[in-house]
Amino acid sequence: MKSEKTQFRLLGIDDTARMLLDKTAVIAVSCFNMIRKEISSVPQLTDFQKGFLTGLIDGEGSINVVYRKYHPHYQLFLEISMTNLEILQFVKSMIGGNIRISSKSDKIKNHAQVYRWTMGPMIDIKTLLNQLPLIVKRKQKELAIQLLNKRLQTLPKGTSQLPSWTFEELQLAEQIRYLNRKGPR
Repeated sequence: MKSEKTQFRLLGIDDTARMLLDKTAVIAVSCFNMIRKEISSVPQLTDFQKGFLTGLIDGEGSINVVYRKYHPHYQLFLEISMTNLEILQFVKSMIGGNIRISSKSDKIKNHAQVYRWTMGPMIDIKTLLNQLPLIVKRKQKELAIQLLNKRLQTLPKGTSQLPSWTFEELQLAEQIRYLNRKGPR
């Protein structure tokens, strides 16, 4: 039986590259654990940060569930959309997340560029929502936390395959989507 070092050499991978591969694997496993279940990257917030984020999410934010068609699945997300990139960069520096340019604003003449900050990992959304005293989006927050608790309980550790949503989870998702509808209900 060939040693691991010999197998890497047969593949044309030297010791330096092997060390990098080993480190990359450790980083990948760490990221997987953060996304899946175990550790949130959201810090404990100060009172100022809680007030700032509460106002921003209540005013410009969205707690919603979408159905992704390209890889059929439901996804709960937290989002803030606005034209002020600096504020979103401040939010990202405070609690993480991602910033993207909205494609919708490109299609409408005479509209300012819109940026979207999003937070996706379930454990991070749950950690953040548990810290914020939302007022306008209080009901969405409560439903989202219920949904996240159920999803996080059903996630198997050490697997990338997410289980299908249960009927109860889909009902919670539909309630969140209903609260986000515009116009008369």
